[in-house]
Order: sequence, then C-alpha cells, then structure tokens
Amino acid sequence: MALLPAPAHRLWHRLSRPTQAALLVTSGVFFFALMTGLARHASSELHPFQVTFFRAIFGALFLAPWLIRAGLSRARTKRLPLHLLRGAIGATAMILWFTAVSLLPIAEATALSFTAPLYATLLAPFMLGERVGIRRLGATLVGFAGALVILRPGLSAFDPNALIVVVGAALVGIEIMLIKKLARTDSPDAIVLYLVLVMIPVSFVMALTQWQWPSWSMLGVTLAIGFCATSAHQLMTRGFARGDASFVVMFHYTMLPMTAVIGWFAFGQATDLLTWVGAAIIALAAIYIARRESRAATVARKPQAAGE
Repeated sequence: MALLPAPAHRLWHRLSRPTQAALLVTSGVFFFALMTGLARHASSELHPFQVTFFRAIFGALFLAPWLIRAGLSRARTKRLPLHLLRGAIGATAMILWFTAVSLLPIAEATALSFTAPLYATLLAPFMLGERVGIRRLGATLVGFAGALVILRPGLSAFDPNALIVVVGAALVGIEIMLIKKLARTDSPDAIVLYLVLVMIPVSFVMALTQWQWPSWSMLGVTLAIGFCATSAHQLMTRGFARGDASFVVMFHYTMLPMTAVIGWFAFGQATDLLTWVGAAIIALAAIYIARRESRAATVARKPQAAGE
C-alpha cells in the first residue's frame, strides 16, 4: 500500500491484519465485478476471443512495472511444462468466462462460477495426494446441489449457455490445483509471469479467427478491462496473504451482489430468488470446506510434543 498518501498510509497500518485482508479482498472483488460488466459491454462489439486477448495484453501492460520492481530473477523455474499447462488452462477458462457473460445474466454466471473451489476439492486427492474426508466431500455435494438450484432442471427452460460457466469453473478448479503444485517450488511472481506469457499468444491465435478492429472507445473499454483484471489480482493476492483463508474467502462472495447491481443498472438484468438461494448454498459449502482445510493445515503445522 505504498502508493497511499501519508495520512491514509498511517491509518492503514493502524488497522488489524484481518481488517486489512477483508478490505483488500473486497476491493479486489469489486474490480473483478467491474471487469465482468465491462466485458459484457465489450461483447456488444467484439468477440469474446478478442476481449480475452485485449484483457491479456493490457493486463500485462499494467503488470509490467510491478514485475520489473519485483525482479525477473524471482521468476526462474524448473517446472516450465507445468506453467505452460496452467497458462493454457487459464486462458481457456478466461475465454469461456467472457463468452458466458456475453450470453447470460452476469449475476447468474457469477453464481455458477462459485463452484470452482468445489471442483478443486474433488481433484485434490488425485492431483495433490490430499485426503478429502467425508465432511468435505459432503459439503462439496451440497455445493453442487446449490448449482442445480440455479440451473433448476425441470423447473424452467434450461439455458445450455450455462454449461459454458460450468465447464469454465471446472477448468478453474484444475487451475487452482496446478497453482498449489507450483507454489510448492516457485514464487508467486513466477506463477503470475508465466500465466501472462502463455495467455497472450493463446488468446491472440483465438482472436485472429474472429478479428475486427475495435473502435477507439471500445479500445478504451478493453484497456479498462486490463486495468481491472490486474488490480483485482494484486488486491486479492495481498488480501489472502494477510488473513486466514477460511476468513478471507467469505468476502470473495460479495461478488454476487456487486454483479447483480451492475447487471441491473447497466443491462437491465434482474436476479431471481433461486439464483440467490443457489449461490448462498454454494458459498456456505465453500466456506465450510475452506475452514476445514485451514483447520487441517493448522494441526499439521503444530510441532508434535516430545515423546509423541
């Protein structure tokens, strides 16, 4: 928070670390919600492939000063294939997300995207060798039941576009597992850098298939998308570093009311009751899982008493 004016900087340091974490994550979520609304607007002129490319290239532009300041030497890695895989999956998930918000109400897409940590929980035993107990598994199944509440099969006409979000969330779940594997050996700087380096060429090749030159005003919108994406990433990363994940994760779910407000005022999209109910079920399940994981990690870190 070095960019804050001196009085604000002093006030910031008087806050407790949990309060700082909550404010950082909530601010990051705000920028992500704003990026989602801007992407919906950009889709009126540009194909989602192009929106993804401009998000990647302008995101890299805003990220460059931070990477230079952090030092590229910290980006050294011996796990380049895993970084490339993660980057390709991340780029695909981003393309699916921008496609989904161009076709669905953004609050509904947001609610379904909350299932990503649930997929990560199911994948943890296979990709990380973690043990998933019956309680975490039960909470995961409850979370997916919340997704069914949003999709409401049999109660109303099913929108097949919702499957785009479901697939994208599954890819994000895989990406979460890959990030955890990479974090065991590589710095956060390296993980960020290689995502950008892979996302730009992958999204560029996809964008070429649907290319049209954006208007100057739309170019400004895509520039704002890149700024919001980078700001969201930086704020949320710092927020999760300052607070326990089981506490901080709760503030991630403020994205639904934020996108609901943006959807209502910018696009006239109403969010129905079942979407709120389903999102609440998913969020509660994910928060419970995060608390179980945090508790397990705390127990594992405790030194064993002598003689045990």
